[in-house]
Amino acid sequence: MAKKDVTKPISLDPRGGRPREKCVTGIEGIDRILNGGIPVGNIVLLAGTVGSGKTTLAMEFL
Repeated sequence: MAKKDVTKPISLDPRGGRPREKCVTGIEGIDRILNGGIPVGNIVLLAGTVGSGKTTLAMEFL
């Protein structure tokens, strides 16, 4: 098998791979899942069953 040249991957992140600012929710489980909070400046989809608190959580950020 011939040796292939492998190039280093490049970041497509316009911020240049710098850490993103996070908005801490204050809800330990959500902050843990999101690695520290909701990324500032990003679109976030909240999904869940009826009555799971999607609207309540969203209203906290308006």
